Amino acid sequence: WERSAPHNIKLCRCRKGVKTVQLDQRPRLDIETISRLCQQYYGFEPKSVTDLGSYLDQNLRVTTESGERFLIKIHDRAERLSVIDLQNAALTFLAEKDLALDLPEVLKTLDGAEIISGPDAARVRCLTYLNGNLFADYLRPGSEALRSAGRAVGTLDAALAEFDHPAAARPDMAWDIVGARRIAQHVNLIPDAALRRLADFAFLKFENEVEEVLFALPKQVCHNDGHRFSLICSGTEKEPCVS
Repeated sequence: WERSAPHNIKLCRCRKGVKTVQLDQRPRLDIETISRLCQQYYGFEPKSVTDLGSYLDQNLRVTTESGERFLIKIHDRAERLSVIDLQNAALTFLAEKDLALDLPEVLKTLDGAEIISGPDAARVRCLTYLNGNLFADYLRPGSEALRSAGRAVGTLDAALAEFDHPAAARPDMAWDIVGARRIAQHVNLIPDAALRRLADFAFLKFENEVEEVLFALPKQVCHNDGHRFSLICSGTEKEPCVS
């Protein structure tokens, strides 16, 4: 049997227990279509298009004949327009803060639009491309590199304390600890009885000790995804710095 789980995950019980199945609903526009969109809406012709991979969306690095680079993001068809607008609004807000960080900028179409509708109801937007290496490329980052990561995320979140958007409250966001109750309903799908009891106990502690305090605390928009595959570094191989 199958049971619904948060976002694009399906939990299926089989003979060997419970397995997690990723429902891949990412857009898959071909290079020809991407090139046409770039020329039609943004006025540049790609020389090369590189798929950067993504969890939900289709992320593509577009390089022009002159060497300019852009990031084309084609969003999951199920993603709400208001959530995509939130991402653009946050980047625009941060750009006005003059932070000591390299952040992508929202590029508008020739007609001044920030989001366009592509084939198969996909939503498309264009950002400036950030050069550098992923934090994940450094196998043993030193203490200063780790501190730079903390400073970058902290600086970002401190600036976002003044930002708000109608789509910021997302009850469908499984990674938000406020929605822990929604995750608790899937505990019975854990095949190991000991782990299942441990998870039950953790959710009970959350309900009795954390939830009431959590809802009374102030809230703000934050990055909340500052992991090694989402941070860009500059500097040398021996002394990388999250920038």
